[in-house]
Amino acid sequence: GALSEQFSEFDFDFTETYLPTGVFQRLVCLCIGHSCRKETTMLPILYQKAAYIWFGTASVIIQLQEDRISFRLGEDKSLLPAKLLVLIISMFSKINEDAMHGRLKWKIYFDSCRIPYEVAKAKMLEPWFGENRNVPTIENKNIDLNSFFENF
Repeated sequence: GALSEQFSEFDFDFTETYLPTGVFQRLVCLCIGHSCRKETTMLPILYQKAAYIWFGTASVIIQLQEDRISFRLGEDKSLLPAKLLVLIISMFSKINEDAMHGRLKWKIYFDSCRIPYEVAKAKMLEPWFGENRNVPTIENKNIDLNSFFENF
């Protein structure tokens, strides 16, 4: 419905534990690496605590805010929100396994109302979840990100 069109942002929240230095930068690097796979992609715009990254013609703003990393999808919806969510979960899982030895813990919230991941998943909240989508899982083990990117 009309309400679901507002849900073009989500946060990874680390406030219950902590967000180690360097995780944001690693995530931005993974996003840029993936975005470069499309020829039509604009160059990223990087700041100390924010990044504007394009995946083809679709833009994503990534911001570091204390112990949260927020993602906001731009107007061009050619990158489906559900695909972006799966991509980011996979990237965080890779960072967690490779650099943090599984110690990185987070919660995901949607929209400015901060709807918890579990509630959004249970209600099949559009555009993140739906009947024809692969429902992303928070914990993915042994992810081969290169083969994931090739199939994305």
